[in-house]
Amino acid sequence: MNINNKDLLVIRNDNLEVTLSPRGASIYRIRFFNKDMVLTTKNSEDFFREDIYFGKTIGRVAGRIVKDNKIMLHGGNQGFSNCDFNVSFEGNKVVFTYLSKDGESGFEGNVNLQ
Repeated sequence: MNINNKDLLVIRNDNLEVTLSPRGASIYRIRFFNKDMVLTTKNSEDFFREDIYFGKTIGRVAGRIVKDNKIMLHGGNQGFSNCDFNVSFEGNKVVFTYLSKDGESGFEGNVNLQ
């Protein structure tokens, strides 16, 4: 299935609505009985800014490390939160996958995320 990196996937039943995005394998919104349950941006355009981490997968690090005299927070500007994950559907599950290759953002080794 081809999904644009800014497309939002909506899964819903009578009481619950979950909105996901391939950008950062993220949760954009959860609504339960029409009430927002997670902190998010007011609009989806802001959500896709590189400095927004609400609901997104971060990494390769989840803190601050010093590398080459620079501070990297959540993997830096090219952290997982700004990567476009592949989307597949396995039964009633949405599966996000991403291959972070050796050298990406200055980190060693391949990392397969699912």
